[in-house]
Amino acid sequence: MEPIKRDPTEHALWEDIFGIAIGVTVCGLGLLIFRDLGLTVGGTAGLALLVHYGTGLSLGLCYSLINLPFYLFAWVKMGWAFTLRTLATVTLLSVGLEWAAGMIQFSRLDPLLGTWVAGVLVGLGLLSVFRHGASFGGSGILAAFLQDHFGIKAGYVQLAFDAGVLALAFVMLPVGALAYSVLSAIILNTLVAVNHNRSRYVGVS
Repeated sequence: MEPIKRDPTEHALWEDIFGIAIGVTVCGLGLLIFRDLGLTVGGTAGLALLVHYGTGLSLGLCYSLINLPFYLFAWVKMGWAFTLRTLATVTLLSVGLEWAAGMIQFSRLDPLLGTWVAGVLVGLGLLSVFRHGASFGGSGILAAFLQDHFGIKAGYVQLAFDAGVLALAFVMLPVGALAYSVLSAIILNTLVAVNHNRSRYVGVS
């Protein structure tokens, strides 16, 4: 029998690989739903969607390029192990989006239901990779870096970044799509806020 680990959050390597793969899969599916609905969301994923709409470049390529500057902050803030896992996670998601984009098509998507499902999927994907020591890169890492080095609260940085993405969406998207995009950001962030709380799910001695 496998011994009980002192730290219940510790995972074996295969568990981390499997958890990250699950996170990449569900997040990628959520982003493809957003893409087919012509919506966006907060964070670098939302920015990648807007760049994809505006330039015609593939979504996977946009996501990969936008994340490049954030690896430096990840290295400084989180260390090399987290950075390498994040690089692998972002790469897997980018490649997966490229591969799946031509294989998955939605013949009919109700915007309201699609918004809910996509927001939930991306949120669950974030939770899965968080709990296995990685991330999808982006503004959250920058927010943590600025808080530690300059005293700027991470929540304010994240809020400002998301507001900037939605402000750009205001210029690029129709009013209806913008409203659904705001709703999707609320769904996603609420899901993460409610569930990404270690003290609720891990016994504290």
